[in-house]
Amino acid sequence: MSIESALGDDARPVLRDHVNDRGVERDEVADPRPVPIDRHSDSATDRGIERDEVAGDQELCRRCGVSCHVAILVNGLPIAVPGLHCKHLTEAPRGRFGCAVYESRLQVAPWCHRAKDAAPLGFLARDCPYALRVGARTGKVRPGPAALRPLWPALLGEIQRQGVYAWVSHAPLLEIFRRHAGIEVDLVADPERPDHLLVVERTPAAAQGEP
Repeated sequence: MSIESALGDDARPVLRDHVNDRGVERDEVADPRPVPIDRHSDSATDRGIERDEVAGDQELCRRCGVSCHVAILVNGLPIAVPGLHCKHLTEAPRGRFGCAVYESRLQVAPWCHRAKDAAPLGFLARDCPYALRVGARTGKVRPGPAALRPLWPALLGEIQRQGVYAWVSHAPLLEIFRRHAGIEVDLVADPERPDHLLVVERTPAAAQGEP
């Protein structure tokens, strides 16, 4: 069954509150082959994906960043929402991603998970090579733009209803509301959940900068 048919026309989103340390699912049209790692690169992005706890694991990584995104359940499928991701996720050339704090991620980003722990919980991508190798049966999916288009109103509505983790990157989240809902939102502290932020639509006066 394709992602599009599984989503259906009556999809209702439910926030799935997890993120982990390795984004390794390909897009619908992405090259599924593992990405060779440049061991001699000096960039922060490449350093962030050079090594793992088990030798050879990184050769399986396709660096798409999916598992560093928060997922929303739609008809039972955990959809990785573009723009809703960990603040330490960095973009690399050719649409790939890395981690700005990879070497110290478990200290500075305690919400992060090691791949070996994330895989059986479904925190990696559904077709992640590492997850497949260890026999994981669940994981996140990333539909293409056409499949996502009719889901955006419901996805954004769910984000507004539930709020977001305080550790998500702010600018991309604000941008998806501008692009897909045509509104400006503010992220404000949740008085009942210190690790969450509320997503509040900005009033017309506030959006125009009026007092």
